Amino acid sequence: MDDLHEKGYEVFLNLMAYTHIEKREIVQILNKIDKSKKKLKAFYFADSFGSLYPNSIKEITNVIKEHTDIKIGFHGHNNLQMAFANALTAVENGVTFIDSSLYGQGRGAGNLPTEIICAYLDANSNKHFDMKKIISIIESTFIGCSSKVTWGYNIDTFLSGINDVHPSYIKKLRAINLSTVESYILMQEMAQNKNIFSGYNEVAFEELLKAKKIIE
Repeated sequence: MDDLHEKGYEVFLNLMAYTHIEKREIVQILNKIDKSKKKLKAFYFADSFGSLYPNSIKEITNVIKEHTDIKIGFHGHNNLQMAFANALTAVENGVTFIDSSLYGQGRGAGNLPTEIICAYLDANSNKHFDMKKIISIIESTFIGCSSKVTWGYNIDTFLSGINDVHPSYIKKLRAINLSTVESYILMQEMAQNKNIFSGYNEVAFEELLKAKKIIE
């Protein structure tokens, strides 16, 4: 971080998978950040698995503000179609930077759609955007792209979000033809063991599948 700052880069620090980190660990991170906050543009937190609701957004922003006065950023995923609501809550609670992408383009369920947050701000704040240009870019590029590389809400991204687990797990379950209900039940069990299934733990996942006699 020091090296990047000295070279003139704007440095942002992004805390991923917030729901898989204990509060005391977050406080420890924030305390370290506060000592070198002049070198950081903002401290981001990400809804990595698209599992957060507005009350959680308010909670984490309050924790951050209690331990540092650095600017805050939020990166939301749309597994539960909560990216927009979570972004509004983040703004209402003092978050300065909000990530988005045109047409919500992004891995799996995708991100907060730029056009939605811009339309909201255009109508409800003193910030104004050229909506015609944004819509034109979506029409000329992103609509066609979405037919080749799919993203957006579906039942699989929902299963990942509602259970707060890595999306690669559901892809693996689909590859071995596990049904939606069976996948949901298995992912519920994984959700109760976040210490094991934090991030993507392929070894532990295969051991679980073997124990359930889903694979040999």
